[in-house]
Amino acid sequence: MGTNGLRERMEQVLRVRNYSERTVETYVDAVKRYANYWGRRPDQLGAEEVRSYQIWLRDEKHVSWSFFNQTAGALRFFYTYVVERPEAIQRVWHARRERKLPVILSVEELMQFL
Repeated sequence: MGTNGLRERMEQVLRVRNYSERTVETYVDAVKRYANYWGRRPDQLGAEEVRSYQIWLRDEKHVSWSFFNQTAGALRFFYTYVVERPEAIQRVWHARRERKLPVILSVEELMQFL
């Protein structure tokens, strides 16, 4: 994250709200990656940067839906509880899990299986 002060504040708020140690690490790392991507402190960024970062994660980096959603959760938490700027997260999206069709065997394949 941009500064130790923001990192410490985020860790404190996460712990006060009883988040697990693993979630604390994951969220702090996600906000750090976001800040590093822009080369600025995350509290200096806003809704447009969040949206652009999410598009980059999806289109350029091709991250998994779970990684995308962890990042979205971390940014939502950061802007809501750490810097208290909910207007910056109006466009924080969560990815929908890709639905896969079930494999249906043909009659011949079923007979061969049995």
